[in-house]
Formats: sequence, C-alpha cells, structure tokens
Amino acid sequence: MVEGQLELVPGQRRLSPSFSRLDTTQSYGPLNDRRTGAAMLEITADEPALWRMQVLERFDTRGWGVESDPHEDLPQPAAVPVTTSVEVRGLRNRLVASPGRITGVDVEGGGGDYPDAGEARQVRRRPNTGDRYSVQSEVVRATAAQLATVEVPPLEDYQRYTQIWPGQFVAGGRYSGYGGDAIGRRGDAGGYRGDRRRDLGDGRPAAELADGLSPQMAQTPWGKALRLAGRLSSGTTSELEIVRRVQHYLLGGDRFRYTTDVPEPGAQPLFDFLFKTHAGYCQQFAGAAALLLRMAGVPTRVVAGFATGVPGDDGAYEVRDEDAHAWIEVYFPGFGWVPFNPTPASAEAVVDPTLDVLAPEAATGGTSGGSGTILLVVPAALLLGGTGFVLRRRRRVATGTAVPVGELLARLVPGPVGPATTLSALRPELERIGPTVAALAADTERARFAAADAPPERHPHLRVWRALGRDVGVGRATVRMLRTAPRGPRPIA
Repeated sequence: MVEGQLELVPGQRRLSPSFSRLDTTQSYGPLNDRRTGAAMLEITADEPALWRMQVLERFDTRGWGVESDPHEDLPQPAAVPVTTSVEVRGLRNRLVASPGRITGVDVEGGGGDYPDAGEARQVRRRPNTGDRYSVQSEVVRATAAQLATVEVPPLEDYQRYTQIWPGQFVAGGRYSGYGGDAIGRRGDAGGYRGDRRRDLGDGRPAAELADGLSPQMAQTPWGKALRLAGRLSSGTTSELEIVRRVQHYLLGGDRFRYTTDVPEPGAQPLFDFLFKTHAGYCQQFAGAAALLLRMAGVPTRVVAGFATGVPGDDGAYEVRDEDAHAWIEVYFPGFGWVPFNPTPASAEAVVDPTLDVLAPEAATGGTSGGSGTILLVVPAALLLGGTGFVLRRRRRVATGTAVPVGELLARLVPGPVGPATTLSALRPELERIGPTVAALAADTERARFAAADAPPERHPHLRVWRALGRDVGVGRATVRMLRTAPRGPRPIA
C-alpha cells in the first residue's frame, strides 16, 4: 500500500498519498499528493531565502525542464558566501536544498554528495528523518536601486537563457526554426516552425518584432505571446522594469487566479494559462513569467524547490510540504542570478516579504535611499507574536480558531465596515492599498463561493501580512498588522 493511502471498502473515496518527495518536473496538472502542513526540512540560516533544489533552463512547447547539456555557469560578481544547516524531517529527496548556487556540501556521518544537472547536488544516501547536512553556497545580494541601472544585455551574449525550443524563438523574438513548414503551420512537436534559415526580425526586441508579425503568425499561441511580451517590454531597456511589468501583469487585478484545482494539462499548458484558463498555481505563474521574459530578451530560468517556510524563534525555518514551490531567476550582468516570485500571495507557500526586490521598502526599510540603505528585517517572533498568531515549529495552529482572511483584510480598510459588507464592496479601498492585497481579496472571495465544503484557511494572518508586505513594504506591513484589532461588525466574506 502506498504511504499515505487507506484501504477502504468499495465505493469509498481513497486518499491521495502524502507528500514526501519534491518532483522538480513541471507537470502543470492536478497535484497528486496531499499537502497537510507536515514538516519536510528544518533549515537554519542567518537570513530567509527561497530554498532551491534544481534550476530549469530548457523550454519546449510544453513547459520547463532541466537542461542536460553541460555548460559553464554564468559569473555572479555580487554573490556572497553563505552557509546553511539542513535537518531532514519528512522529505525523502536526495536533492540538496540551498539558498543559492552550491559550492560545497558536508553530510553529517559521511556518505558524500555528487553533482546533478540543473546546478543541483545530491546526497549519496537516501535521507531519513534526523539526517543533517550543511551547505556552502553563493547568494546574490542586490537592491532594486542597483538593478534598475542594468539594461537588457546584447542578445548574442546570453542566447542559452533567452532561447525557446522547439520553434526557436530566441533572444528578443528572433525566430530560427530548426526545419519544417512555413511559419504558422503546426509542427509535429506542437510548436510553430519556420524555415531553417528564416529570421523574423534580425534579433530585434520583441516590441519591434511584434508589430511586424504576419496575420497567420499573430493568431498562433506563439504569436500572441510574442505580442504580449512586446507590449510589456515596449519603451524601456531596463531589465528590472520589464520584470516588474511582467509580474504586475500576472499578479495585478482579476486577470489571473491562483488555484491548485486545475484539469489535466493540454499540449501547451502555459499558453493555455496565458490565453484561455487564466488559472493555475506556482508552476503556471513562474513558467509563464519566464516565457514572457525570454521572449522580451531577458535572461531567465525557472527554479524548483521550497519557499521560505515558517520562521521559528531560534534562527530556523520549518519548511513544510505546502512550501513546495517554483519561482524564477533573472540574470543581471554585473550581479548574477536574482530570484523573483511571480505567484500570488494567496498561495500556501510562505515566502518572506523581504525577498521581494520589487518592493522597495522591503529592501530599504521604508526610506527612499539607494543601495547604501540597510535591510529592514523584522524579527519573526516580534512580528507574529505582537498580533497573537505565533507560528511555532513542530506545532500546527488550529485552523478552526483563526480569524478568516476576509475579516483581516476588512480590518485594513479605514472606517466602519458593516456586517453584510462583502470583499467585492471593499475592493476599491483594498486596491488603494495595493494590487497584491486586492488579488488576495479576490482569491478569498472566489474560494468561499466556489464550493460549500471548501477546506479551512491556513495561516490567514501570515498570508495577509505577506500580501501587504509586497504592496507597502515589510516595515509598514508589520506596523499595520500590529495596529489592527477588531472594531465592530465585520464583512461576511
């Protein structure tokens, strides 16, 4: 019997197996294991991070995967050495979790490790609960002010990281198909292939190329994506600005919706996500962001691993099955690979707000200073304890006693809120706070009315704080959450 399943009499529902392995393969389909908040790893680190396990640099017509061809790693001039300690809890992966590019692994008790594709390392022995290892890695440190000066690099310098295969849309919209019929005719692999030497723009940026697409190509998923990438990158040469626009396109307003309740994927799931369903989880959001950025000429890749997890009071992070995550890394010449998280705050995975380069106050402590300003890092125990919702390692919070997300969002709105007020009615006020808070409200209301037997919300205070942090900065988010208290009737949503 598979671990996590129960033998039931005929006609009864069979439980899915419990999560115990992170599969870095991007399926874009239903999640086939149960996520219960069980601890997978305990990571001790000086600062929060996204714990990466494998980078995905190859895109085909279906999605992102590991690049098996060996190649030289790009330099990371702004990287600093970091050491983290990992204790295995429930995870059974041999892949090593780290906050950046791994330079060394020390396995407690011996056994050693070996390199794997996708900048990954694996321990030689299958890990068991209580096993420990330490990781030396290099982590890029850079502020938004510093990255804002970096322009989109010359196309030929980073072709490997701006290439889309098959169909070979590369750096900024160049199309150099590897054979097949005329542009716009579907090839055997489901892509749109061109003549072997056909070049649609001589390497011009997507913003210029998109305007010259033939009507036939413009109606294909590739053409639609290229035109979208062109629109999002038009009028700027700043890498960071293009990343900001793509992330805002995916996270702002009601255009896209976060959900893990997705159907079996089709032949081109990321194009379906962008132009048909507009619904998905971290794999769809990260994969689509990376696709659009590559089409705009920005060197990008997808990363599979775990989000930050729940901070403890002793410098450790409890990384749970719900924190399994995918995000993107963008290469900035002169700095290195910088992570971005283009997934809505309504996701269960806990990502520390201070990691968001695009939230200026998360990087500057609420000031308007540049690269010389000090990072504002609020101690987790003070932040969470001040509002009465400390999340301690090894102990789950009873979901039945938590204040609902809808009520917490309503407390952010100034003035009285009536007992029958819905989140939709509060939408204008929430949009004034920021797009991430507004998106969390929309997701919360959709989830409430989607099904009568919807599962209880997990960690509502932390989810609202993360959303608020992305919009106003972690410092102001902390102050607003600490000042928030019940004040009369609350909305029903």
